[in-house]
Amino acid sequence: MAAASEPKALIDGELYVIVKEAINLQACDSNGLSDPFVVLRLVDEEKDGFAIYNDKERRKTFKGAAKHKAGGNAAAPMGSTCKTTIKKKTLSPSWHEQFAFDAKMGRTLQVLVYDWDRLGSNDLCGTVDIDVTRLGLKNQVPLEFGIALHPQGTLTLQLEYVDGQSLFGLDLDSVAERESQRVPLIMQTCIRAIEERGMYEPGIYRLSGSMKEVRQLKAEFTSNSAYQLTGKEDINAIASLLKLYLRELPEPLMTYELYHSLLAASATPGAIGAVIRRLPAVHLEALDYLFTHLVRVKANSDVNKMVPKNIATCFGPTLMKPPPVVATPARAGSGNQAGDGLAMDMQGLMGDTSRENLLVETLLSNYEVIMTAPVKREQMHSLVKVKRKHVARASSNTGLAVRLFVKYDTDASNSLE
Repeated sequence: MAAASEPKALIDGELYVIVKEAINLQACDSNGLSDPFVVLRLVDEEKDGFAIYNDKERRKTFKGAAKHKAGGNAAAPMGSTCKTTIKKKTLSPSWHEQFAFDAKMGRTLQVLVYDWDRLGSNDLCGTVDIDVTRLGLKNQVPLEFGIALHPQGTLTLQLEYVDGQSLFGLDLDSVAERESQRVPLIMQTCIRAIEERGMYEPGIYRLSGSMKEVRQLKAEFTSNSAYQLTGKEDINAIASLLKLYLRELPEPLMTYELYHSLLAASATPGAIGAVIRRLPAVHLEALDYLFTHLVRVKANSDVNKMVPKNIATCFGPTLMKPPPVVATPARAGSGNQAGDGLAMDMQGLMGDTSRENLLVETLLSNYEVIMTAPVKREQMHSLVKVKRKHVARASSNTGLAVRLFVKYDTDASNSLE
């Protein structure tokens, strides 16, 4: 019988803990009450050796938390040991205070409830260790629960894990599965905003937005991919955010596998179409959504100055990249072996920007022709499957052909059934 696999530790994200309330705490004062506060610390059991505690060790943990106090909804310093405010003369305190931890710090959340003493002799009146990897936490889904303290009392906590790669740097298949959308929400939101207020903006996509605002918007979408823009954002910052999202995809929108085939077809519309149709379904969906928009941007080039060549300059290196190059030994007998090897690898790493841009320009200038072609009955059946089944499951379908891009029904929604 196979051994149960170890739960994976939370990685590359944040763990938010809200200390809500407690009941029936141990009375530590002569008046039969306590002045309780809670200390939290996220640790790696094996690394820190804190699997078993005695009261002396717990006090050491508390001393490290003394300077970290958070009240109300303020978040505690990331990754630090944290402490709530002190509640006076009660065995059923209510805090509702939030703290944030770097999830990479460990898998065990130590919870220690102390009775405050003005002379500094704080008594431990309740404790519990929680293995957060066994709670079944899902990204951005709060989990509230009550947990028994030792030796007595019950503490109510709310935990929420926010994946550090909840959006940027996450592959399109995973985004489609998480959002149940054919096209990532961030693409829909940014493109919708640009079409509402940026189509006549001179240099849209060519002019960069404020990096400070772009970083702020990235943080908003990272914590909530369904974030709604206020309408007050700089339109160039939104355009820059869209390009940043596409640039940080682990697999480019035009995939590594097809990079060289696409370059070879870069000047021939028919050949481009044949290669494009080999993209995975989720990439093909997103590509069509983007290019349908860019064609409309191009149509207003008399005002926004974004002719196909200018758009291609902005999107060529963003949409496609050469496959990762593994350094190879220098050729024997070369005069400058190290230099020759480096030059060869750098060429592979940098790609062919001129042909990348040419491909995007050709695709933009001939989009309707390239993406409209006869569709075989079995290929159309595959397209309908993409509509009716989860996109992630259809991502390996390479039989997709044209005008693919989900013009096969009159449903304008981009959500999956």
